[in-house]
This record gives sequence, structure tokens and C-alpha cells, in this order.
Amino acid sequence: MPFKPSSRPHPFQTQLRITWHATLKQQAAKDIQRCIYKCNIPFHVIDTLAWKAMINFVVKIGVDDFHGSSQEALQTNLLHDEIQNIIIDLEHLKQS
Repeated sequence: MPFKPSSRPHPFQTQLRITWHATLKQQAAKDIQRCIYKCNIPFHVIDTLAWKAMINFVVKIGVDDFHGSSQEALQTNLLHDEIQNIIIDLEHLKQS
């Protein structure tokens, strides 16, 4: 009798897929944040129809329910976190 793979994924595979998807969403958000900071894009841009249309297009090509960070988060705690990361990176350069 030939081996027939199960049509349902193993629970571990499902959890792994969910974790991997969440990690990708976090990385995408971080990359978008850094792009906004590095390109000096005004924070209000993420509230425009053009931005939302662009993000929706990205969602259509394969990423479900992803909308990036809020303008408030970009201006406050996410910006603070990024500044702290840069300071840490600069400290490593000072020590070399």
C-alpha cells in the first residue's frame, strides 16, 4: 500500500508556519520604519491614500492583514528604539 501524505498539516508545522509568518511581518514593519527614517519621509505620509494603496497592494501579493506601523508609533517608541539601536552601533565603532 503506497504512502499517502495527510491532507492536514501536523500541529507543529502549523505553529511553525504561524511563528514564521509573525516574524516576517515584524521584519517587514522594521524595514518600512527604517526606510521612512533613512529617506526622511514625513510621518504623515503613512496616513495618505497613496501609502495605504501601496500597502494594500503588498498585502494582495502575499502578506495578509499587514498595514505597517502607525504614525504615532513611528514618531515615538519605534523612533526611540531605532535611535537606541544606532547609539549601540556607534558605541561599537567608538570601541574599535
